[in-house]
Parts: sequence; C-alpha cells; structure tokens
Amino acid sequence: MQHKNYVLFTVFLVFFSGNIVDGASLANDDYGNYKNDKAVTELHEGQLKVANAAWWGFDDKDSTNALQSAINSGAEKVIVPFMGYDWAVRPIYLASDQEIYFEPGVVIIAKKGQFKNNHDSVFRANNKKNITLSGYGAAIRMHKEDYRDSNNYEKGEWRMGIYLVSCSNIKVLGLTIADTGGDGIYLGENRNPAYNEDILIKDCVFDNNYRQGISIIGAKNLLVENCVFKNTSGTAPGDGIDFEPNNFVNKLTNCAIRNCTFENNEGCGVQICVTHLLHEKTEPISILVENCHIKSSKKMGFLIGTITDRTVGGTILYKNCTVENTGNAGLMMYDKPNGLLEISFINCKWKKPFLDNEEPLDLHVPMTSIVLKNQNPTGKGFTAFTNCYLIGTKNEQFFVPIELEKSHGIHTVNVN
Repeated sequence: MQHKNYVLFTVFLVFFSGNIVDGASLANDDYGNYKNDKAVTELHEGQLKVANAAWWGFDDKDSTNALQSAINSGAEKVIVPFMGYDWAVRPIYLASDQEIYFEPGVVIIAKKGQFKNNHDSVFRANNKKNITLSGYGAAIRMHKEDYRDSNNYEKGEWRMGIYLVSCSNIKVLGLTIADTGGDGIYLGENRNPAYNEDILIKDCVFDNNYRQGISIIGAKNLLVENCVFKNTSGTAPGDGIDFEPNNFVNKLTNCAIRNCTFENNEGCGVQICVTHLLHEKTEPISILVENCHIKSSKKMGFLIGTITDRTVGGTILYKNCTVENTGNAGLMMYDKPNGLLEISFINCKWKKPFLDNEEPLDLHVPMTSIVLKNQNPTGKGFTAFTNCYLIGTKNEQFFVPIELEKSHGIHTVNVN
C-alpha cells in the first residue's frame, strides 16, 4: 500500500511539472529574455503557447518589430519582460484571443519623433475580441508636449494610449496610462457594431492625458473599477471620464463607474452628454456612478447636459459619491426634459465648491454646490435627491435655477 501511494504521487509530480513546462516558464526563465529563433520556431509549430516579446530581438531604440511580431505570432499569451530600458514603439495593433502581460517595471513608450498622424495611438484594436492587457506596475506613456508642435505633428486630439473600436470582451488591468496626445483609453465605434461590449477597466491610473482619461462613445456592459483619473489637461473637455455618443446608433447600456478617484482634472470628474441618443431609435441608457470621489476638479464634479425632448430614456444613478473642492459647481445639470430619462442621487455629498474662486467663473453660474439649468420649454424631467448632504458651501441655497432670458424654470425636483 505504501509502495502504490509512492508511485501515484510520483506520476502526479511528473504530470504537474509537464504542465508548467508547457506554460509561462518557457517564455521567460528557460528560454531567456533575448533573441531566440529556436523558441519562435517552436511557437509557430505549436509546441509553445506563450511567447516572450524579447525572442524577436529587443531594441531599446525601437522595439516595434519585436512587440508586433509577438502579437502577430498567434500566441495565447505574450509576455513583455522588464529589460531595464523602455520599450520604445511606433503604433501597435492588437490581435484577438490574446493576453498581453507586462511585467512590473515595463514602460511602453511612444517613440520620439513618430506618431505624426493625429490618430496614431500606442495600442489600437478594430473589431477585435477576447483581449487582456495586464500590467500591474507597468505603464503606457506618450509625449504630450511634443504633439503641440504643429510644425512637426499633425494637429489633433486623438493620439490615444489605447484606442478600441467596436471591440468585445476586453480587459485592461493595472496599467498606468499617461502623457497621451488624446485620451488614456478611447471606446469608439465604426457602426459594426456601434459600441464596445463587455469591457473591464480595473486598477488603472490615468495621469496627465491631453483630452480625457477615458472617452466613451459607445459601450454595453462596461465596468470601470478602482481607477484613478488625475491631471487631465490640454484641450476640452479635459474630464476624467466623458460619456459622449456621436450618433443614435451608439449605446450606453449597463455602464458602471465604481470605486474611482478623480483629482485635479482641467474639466469635470464625470461628464454625461447624450444629445445624440434618440428615444425612437436607441436602446435605453443605464449608467451607474458608485462610491466615487471627485476632488479639485477645475470645473464641475458632475456635469449632465445637452439633453433634449428626443433624448433616449433610461436611468442615470449616482450612489455614495463625494464631490469636494471643485472650481465650479459640484453638480450642473441642464435642459432635462420630461419623462423619459430618470436621474437620481442617493447618499451623495458635496463640499466646498468654488473653493479657490472669489467670484463665479461664469456670471450665469452662482457659487453653490448644485446648479439646475433649464432652457427647455418642456423641461419637466424627474430628478431625485435622496439622503444627500451639502458641507461647508459658500451659498446656503441647495438648488439654484439659472434664470436666463430663455430660462423656463425648474420643475419636479424631489428632495428626501
């Protein structure tokens, strides 16, 4: 009996060891972080499923060919190893059904003097699926200040860290995305389909990007969780996150922003602008912003606007959020129409709007936490505030309607 147990245990060890040899250790330890034609051949022959981008020859001056070749190899997983130098690249194109793992310390940096076209981005995927970009302790960086030079670079605001167009089942985990010439991540569309689906962006830091941390043109089943958005500046809107569909075929369905921090952005923390989503043709909106903290935004904490009588219905819910030390109102919402779109705030707090300003930046915006603006003659839409607080505001008024020449007042505001 003891002998049989020993035999079974030995067989188990051999089988388990074989699984490891077929996996990630071959990509790194056994085959090394150096140019390795033998490993590339074995990968193409199907003997390996994990690739090391260094096998194609790392070059600290330009690593584009190595990284792109690894992605194009068909490997289920590509490891980008820490080489002691940045991976300087020209635009890289992602492939479906692949995980890219960036080791801690890795920096993927846009190559200086490249990215001349105003849509050149570090990573781009069009109609791709099943991609994971995992990089805890790793970063994607560009050269934001360089792209202001219109003599050498085509003027534009679309040089993204990660540019996703009509993709599905995409995960971006743990990365820092900084200094881009546009957005950290752009979720765009080509109308086939007109949205990205099943997107997870988690544990990422978006720092000093030119236009936005994330722009969301179309998304279904989107979760942005445990992320930091800071120091966005350069061109409008300058937000942490901006929901801004381009046309009625886009979707904003089952989108959640959870446990995120927004700090020192030139624009708003979170902006939602949905004028192009038409209720006759578009799936209802569902957006949740939960457990988020917005501080020191130069403009509003939350901005909800450009809503018309034809805007699609659905729900926008803010829950357990705190907004403080904003350069403008903590919340501004305008032209909310009747009926279709319901907006609610539950357990939210606003503290010290206009902290560093002695007078309003806009003469039509009073210095208070919440501003509701209505220039829509049929604007009687439902908005609910439940268990919400104002702390240390300069103006004791809770709601301030903006009475412009064309203003039609504020209606149907519930405070519980």
